[in-house]
Amino acid sequence: MRSVFVGLVAVLLLVITACSTSPTTTSPAPTAASTLAPAASTSVTSSTPAASITGAPSIPAAVDTTPAPAASARSTAASTGSVKLDIQPTSRASYIAKEEFAGKGFYQATGTTSSISGSIVLENGNVVNADQSKLTVNLTTFNTDDKQRDQTIARMFRRNPNAVFVVQGVTGVASPMPTSGSATFKLIGDMTINGVTKQVAWDVNATFDVDMVSGTATTEIKFSDFGMQTPRTFIVLSVEDTLGLKIDFTMKATGNAETEIGRPM
Repeated sequence: MRSVFVGLVAVLLLVITACSTSPTTTSPAPTAASTLAPAASTSVTSSTPAASITGAPSIPAAVDTTPAPAASARSTAASTGSVKLDIQPTSRASYIAKEEFAGKGFYQATGTTSSISGSIVLENGNVVNADQSKLTVNLTTFNTDDKQRDQTIARMFRRNPNAVFVVQGVTGVASPMPTSGSATFKLIGDMTINGVTKQVAWDVNATFDVDMVSGTATTEIKFSDFGMQTPRTFIVLSVEDTLGLKIDFTMKATGNAETEIGRPM
């Protein structure tokens, strides 16, 4: 009987021990749950600022690059266009010669003609198309204050009546040419007079207005350079070898003039 009692007591003690240890074992469960909750919260909090920092610069970057293609397309249109400048009927060509008269000393003679024609074609800004850029003056049509002088000049150029200037290049001016205001620059090309061709540079002072270009072009040549003798008459003792040339021109722009000259882009 006593042994039975002792066995019941042992069983009771085992039950009590099991009950007391089970709360200790399960108590970490809430701790694990509470640990996980803050971790999830921390992850969400840190990811939100990261997204906002990464996205912020992308807006200004897109705005900065947008104007670039438009500017490039505009400059390309200006640089690849072409314009033809046609001499207008109001243009005049002149020569200035220094003569020595018998009994009167030196005198400056000026001859003028409206018999001037031609065009200058510019491509890709100020690149001259030489095949289409030529100015022609009829040398037999000059008028001065002396008919005898005019007749002498006309006889000199009877076989080769035209002076032809083929434009090869433009230097000293912005590209493309200005659409307003004034500019000074040089026209370089080949001048043919009396069947002889020499390179000549003209100093140009031009004014730009809408689709018109006007101004003056001047240069100097020598009779001897073109195989000519200076003209003489019985009262003209001598004429200086150097001859001044001048063109008072008005030219109208045609072709792609609105992209090259006189039209705002």
